[in-house]
Amino acid sequence: MKKLFLPLILFSSLSFAQITEQGEIFSQTHRLNNNIPVIEMPQFDIEALKAEDEINDQKITKPFRFGKNFIVNYSPTTHGKWVNLPNGDRIWRLKITSDHAKTLNFLLKNYRLSKNAKLYLHNEEGQFLGYYTSNENTKEKQVATWPIDGSSITIEFYEPANEAGLSTFEIAEVVHGYRTVNNIQNPIKGLNTSGNCNVDVNCAAGDDWEQQKKSVALILSGTTEWCTGTLVNNTALDGTPYFLTANHCYTSSTPAWTFRFKWISENPDCATSAPSGDGPRIFSLSGAEIKARNAGTDMMLLELTSEIPVDWELVWSGWDRSGNIPNNATGLHHPDGDIMKIAQYYSSPLKKNRSGIAAWEIPAWDLGVTEGGSSGSGLFDHNGRIIGQLYGGYAACSGTSPNNQYDIYGRIDTSWEGGGSPNTRLKDWLDPRNSQEMTTDHFVKELLQNDIKINSITAVADCDGNISPSIEIKNSGTEIIQNYQLKYKFNDETESVISFDTPLNSGQTTTVYLENRTFEAGDHTFQSELLVDGDQNVYNNISTANFSVLETLQTNKVTLNLTTDNYANENAWYLYNSQNQIVQSGENLTNNTTYTIDFENLAEDCYRFVLEDSFGDGICCDYGNGSYALTLPTGEVISSGAEFSDEVVVNFRVSGTLGLSNLTTNEVAIYPNPTDNIINLEVNANLGKYTYEIYSALGQKVKQGSGTGNQKVNLKQYGKGNFVIYIKTENGKTITKKIIVK
Repeated sequence: MKKLFLPLILFSSLSFAQITEQGEIFSQTHRLNNNIPVIEMPQFDIEALKAEDEINDQKITKPFRFGKNFIVNYSPTTHGKWVNLPNGDRIWRLKITSDHAKTLNFLLKNYRLSKNAKLYLHNEEGQFLGYYTSNENTKEKQVATWPIDGSSITIEFYEPANEAGLSTFEIAEVVHGYRTVNNIQNPIKGLNTSGNCNVDVNCAAGDDWEQQKKSVALILSGTTEWCTGTLVNNTALDGTPYFLTANHCYTSSTPAWTFRFKWISENPDCATSAPSGDGPRIFSLSGAEIKARNAGTDMMLLELTSEIPVDWELVWSGWDRSGNIPNNATGLHHPDGDIMKIAQYYSSPLKKNRSGIAAWEIPAWDLGVTEGGSSGSGLFDHNGRIIGQLYGGYAACSGTSPNNQYDIYGRIDTSWEGGGSPNTRLKDWLDPRNSQEMTTDHFVKELLQNDIKINSITAVADCDGNISPSIEIKNSGTEIIQNYQLKYKFNDETESVISFDTPLNSGQTTTVYLENRTFEAGDHTFQSELLVDGDQNVYNNISTANFSVLETLQTNKVTLNLTTDNYANENAWYLYNSQNQIVQSGENLTNNTTYTIDFENLAEDCYRFVLEDSFGDGICCDYGNGSYALTLPTGEVISSGAEFSDEVVVNFRVSGTLGLSNLTTNEVAIYPNPTDNIINLEVNANLGKYTYEIYSALGQKVKQGSGTGNQKVNLKQYGKGNFVIYIKTENGKTITKKIIVK
């Protein structure tokens, strides 16, 4: 059976978000009655979903769905019941039921908990899941909970008296798990429904993989899909929590991530019909940011947003980007969201191009297989290094034996350069030192006394080629660091040096903002290095960022030629300007139709063209021969193609008719820049009346106003970060400048 594997600048101190199954249920401790509001989810056609699953499970680019989600809006201010405790603390409770659900899980939005507040779940049998606390607070303000057994779940929220009213959250999705792995053992097949030929990683076959299996995690991608992935090392050897999985594990509808590490059976099943024993469930974390995605190798690299506790003893797996063919290959994964399994191929994998993916092919597993939910899991070579991540294939169980069909993995050696930019390739993240190393070995994090590192560097060009470079420095050691130096340079320029003598405490970060720079069109490099006596890890002292400035196309017109395939209802396209506003778009397209759309009278600006496919299989060639092309009036093609997964993105800049830089910079002055909060806006009086709009780095308009001459603008309420101000005069001229708030 063909299947798809899927899901799935401040001062600070160390923190982590550990979700366990051990904790106090406050309503039971305080002997509260069970008279609480109950909300029942509506009935749905589960047979129709299962029929869809039978089709989708056969498609390599569809996720392994385990649940049906309901969009809701429940919060402590609108639903549930509060009870005040004698000491002034209070508890909020709400029970949610969904008939015949194996498990229930939830998406929490607008999530911002105070320091000592606790949110947790429990079922009728007393099974506990939590605590969700302020450690899960992120800029996205959302948390996806792990599934908990049963069709009736109580959500409780404990709030101390001195923090009353300081927390917010709402239940935005309820997920009815209809083919979930139960947490309580099933007497027939143990924990799950994965095939009987699967081999637990704690069987004899996994004896040589003690380190690598500590890097593997089951992923809850969004709220309804399973995937697998692997913590990966980088050349800085600094324990940055980079996590490799499959691009098709991404879900745009609910981009939330939850990870369970070291879920390994202590009573393993070695390819029999006997049940697997359970394993520890306490190594769970929530939250991640996407660093890179590439459809051509089905690669996605995440960075976990939670600090990983050192006492978890997790391992960051090494990798090999050489492309050399290994002697044999091993996969570590969670089929069907099951406890961790191992699959082995005793010969050399093949280099193939399958379904548009630069792949390693396993012709037929000798031991074990992979299944839905294994997507994104690592393929390891004979040296124990990752060489790819699982895309999909036809491998499955035939009783207690593999069925002798193939699987394919996107190759790390191709993902290394990927699409040519940091958000489409691995090298910027996994080789921050620009060491050019071909391999790394596994890494185990430990706390050092003296360890200062470059936590991150930022150099992203705006539409005019301007960058606001910054370097975040972190003391990762246990001792205070007093004196250190920072060296940096752009391209082949002479290095600049900054000396520091301000104490940097253990776990503390500080950000250095450099002077704004403007660069010509092309590719550029920003390098930085820390120098400090006695540093016990010099590998994380060097970091490199690559950035590009778009070349200006001398035109104000670009033409889109788009031919749809047999499923045009899956497609839509959008043209965004540099403010992230939609300039033109196309939806509700017709099958097997050619469209010619002119983007005319484009202002001088940078644009982003996005062509989406909701099914994740592009517009060619299994279901018709679709294609797209962006062309100039001269006939020159900017970009063209047909085979992609969920989207293709094209960035370009045009000269336009009225430029964003028609005003000379001496007609407008902004200072101080960087600023703590307030900027002085000086506009030449000869320009007359003007309006201004200020946008965040995410393209959101945060402030607007108008005036003549000079005025002050306060940005305090919008926090730290980069902003762009657009000033427009009555005659239609526009100027743009970047503002830094620190």
